[in-house]
Amino acid sequence: MIISNRYLSTYKKILTKENLKFDEKLRDDAKLEIDIINKDIISVLIDDSIDMRDKCIRLSTPDFFPLDGKMGITDGYWLFIKPNCFTTGKHAVSSFGSCRSGKIQVNMKYHLTVK
Repeated sequence: MIISNRYLSTYKKILTKENLKFDEKLRDDAKLEIDIINKDIISVLIDDSIDMRDKCIRLSTPDFFPLDGKMGITDGYWLFIKPNCFTTGKHAVSSFGSCRSGKIQVNMKYHLTVK
């Protein structure tokens, strides 16, 4: 599950100095956009009661990866949930993140049905 994430993409055709500089800028931009997230107020709840905030980790891809004919890179806070950790039935997973100033806020809620 992505808590807060930045995805950037570009076409890569030939390895040139210009492409390497552009790739470096995309990598730096992805990092800067996540650096403004206030980790202290990230909130992740499962079924509105189980607090998973301390389980969120920040990860970035070490290199670009292919996606639909483009190359992408990512940096962000992630929560990895073990398979089969949910009981049969309906569940809700909600997350919230904000920049330090509070001007940018991301609030998501996923509804899951486990059969």
